[in-house]
Amino acid sequence: MRIAFRRANPVLLGIAVLIIGCHHQPPKLLAERLPEEHCWWAVMRSPMPLDSVAESFARSFRSVGLTGVSSKRIADSVWVSAGPTFLAQRGGGTYASRFVGYWDGTNTHFRQFVSFVASPGDTIRDGRTIPFCGATAGATGVIAVIPHEPTGEESLPLWTRIPGDAK
Repeated sequence: MRIAFRRANPVLLGIAVLIIGCHHQPPKLLAERLPEEHCWWAVMRSPMPLDSVAESFARSFRSVGLTGVSSKRIADSVWVSAGPTFLAQRGGGTYASRFVGYWDGTNTHFRQFVSFVASPGDTIRDGRTIPFCGATAGATGVIAVIPHEPTGEESLPLWTRIPGDAK
């Protein structure tokens, strides 16, 4: 069998190069890892389905101005990440946040994490993460409960795992 090659049309070749060169990769979950802390000491529980809770956090992250919101599902767990984003409306500084949750058969168990890096020359470096956590959690509309005492679930490796990391 003989394959015949013709001279390529320069216009089609140019379009092909543009299409291939402009192909965007899907967003990564928190490409830049910032120092992070949990928003609440315990794992929260909600009777709402996992996908509903995760989507509520994604909408909440967008509503407070975080960009780059993305999510990833692996088996019964979901990660939603947003940022890092400079937020002038929150007094400046760079914020990022993520939600991690899983369905246990009766409830969604979840945690939220936040990162904050003050702007150079910023004299207020502390006290911004808890109000940010409150604003994002409040914007979700998710009804949840927190156990009165630690259950040990707070130390699960699930909470610190980032899908796509080489760990």
